[in-house]
Amino acid sequence: MQAILLNGPQAQSASLFKSQPEAAEDSDEGTDDAPVTGYGGGHGVRKTILDPAAAAAKLAKDTQRAQAYKELSDTVNAMRHAEDYSSDAFANTLALLKLNPEYYTIWNYRRNIFLKGLFPACDKDAQAKQDLITSELKLLQAILQDYPKVYCLWVHRKWCLGQCPWPDWQRELMLVTRMLEQDARNFHVWEYRRYVVGQLEQAEERSLAEREFEYTTAAISHNFSNFSAWHNRTKLIPTLLLEAGDTADVREGRRAQLLKDELTLLKDALFTDPDDQSVWLYHKWLLNPDSGPAEQFPLAPQDVAARIALLQQELEMIDALLEEEPGHVWCLDARCVY
Repeated sequence: MQAILLNGPQAQSASLFKSQPEAAEDSDEGTDDAPVTGYGGGHGVRKTILDPAAAAAKLAKDTQRAQAYKELSDTVNAMRHAEDYSSDAFANTLALLKLNPEYYTIWNYRRNIFLKGLFPACDKDAQAKQDLITSELKLLQAILQDYPKVYCLWVHRKWCLGQCPWPDWQRELMLVTRMLEQDARNFHVWEYRRYVVGQLEQAEERSLAEREFEYTTAAISHNFSNFSAWHNRTKLIPTLLLEAGDTADVREGRRAQLLKDELTLLKDALFTDPDDQSVWLYHKWLLNPDSGPAEQFPLAPQDVAARIALLQQELEMIDALLEEEPGHVWCLDARCVY
């Protein structure tokens, strides 16, 4: 099948051709071939092989859609080059970004429209500015439901909140919590959650590290195969150790208990799913005092004898796992490392 090729930034995203209801109807008409499982834009999406007539009809629709997109893109870019910051330019950027939310140049242009066209009109009216940004945040939330892994959207959301007279960080935390309920492994949402929590901590002048640590524990307990949740623990543990107390004895007690609890959790995860690479990576981080956040706040003991005893303990655990999973590649890899 021929394809319509868009040059330059117009080709940044396939979102223009996201499946539409009419395309689904086309695939059911005149199709002799049974649906086959294949890549259809996402994991586990069933792909239908179209007969020549249906394929031609789909190509015609895609061609028409691509032409409309190109015309709109040309219009918006002409406005951008002309430094047009009018309401028409604002509306056109929205229309284009709904078709292609990954068009980062147009997101930049939209921010300039805010700064040079919209904000000056409400320079002395903070509520008007708040209303403008609230409307933009609602728009972003709607687009994020369909494109939760588009980096440009999260960048723009951060920017909007940075311009907001009264940002509602609790609402943002509720938003990311709901999104992680839909996809607990979306690292874009996890990164944004860390940003929101940091802003909340500044606004409320209190640490949320303990609460966030409990949140990652719940996420991991629900599904061990959550690299983003394990990764978030590497960010939180140094903070927990730093906040443990003023005396060395108190901090040492907290470190030892954290290590014990983490190794227990890891053992459950490894024996449940030894093929999960994220669990092994986290295990290595715990036992390696010379990498990542562990450089300043190592969870592994610094005493040589204690470190040797810890490694021997974990090697015994790995050997026990090897008895159940002979020749398992991750077990053998960890054994060589330790």
